[in-house]
Amino acid sequence: MQLTIIKADNAVYIDGKMFEIDCSNLNPIFHAVQWDGTSGWKEFVQSANGPPLLNETIVSIDEFQPVIDVWNAVKQKEEQRKLSSSPL
Repeated sequence: MQLTIIKADNAVYIDGKMFEIDCSNLNPIFHAVQWDGTSGWKEFVQSANGPPLLNETIVSIDEFQPVIDVWNAVKQKEEQRKLSSSPL
């Protein structure tokens, strides 16, 4: 699974499919995550007054599972909506 989260846009992409998900519960200094299925990195908001924050390599996306769960629920609702509105 590929995962991209862009906190400021509330944009969560899984395997290229985007749904808008509330990301306000993520760490305030968090900007984005990129995950290619086996590894990835977190990007951080840069402060004008502080030292630059370097990307952090990650080997797990467990901390983002709540966001992934919401994305899956939204996807399921979207698929159900499409099925119920399709002509017979």
